[in-house]
Amino acid sequence: MTDDTEEWLTVEEVAKKLKVHVSRVRRWIREGSLIAADFGRDYRIHIDDYNNFVQSRKTRGSRDQEEAT
Repeated sequence: MTDDTEEWLTVEEVAKKLKVHVSRVRRWIREGSLIAADFGRDYRIHIDDYNNFVQSRKTRGSRDQEEAT
């Protein structure tokens, strides 16, 4: 049996991973950009939703653009 707690991240953990303030993560949740489970005063973000969020925000970097020219 797997440990379900390993599949969920706190707002603080997401903020640390993305190097942003926790208020920004909460704003993404309120805006619907980042899917989270609401536990009253606390949110939890499933690792799959976190990964989808990060993937959706990726852009082509300048190195990729230089290689394309």
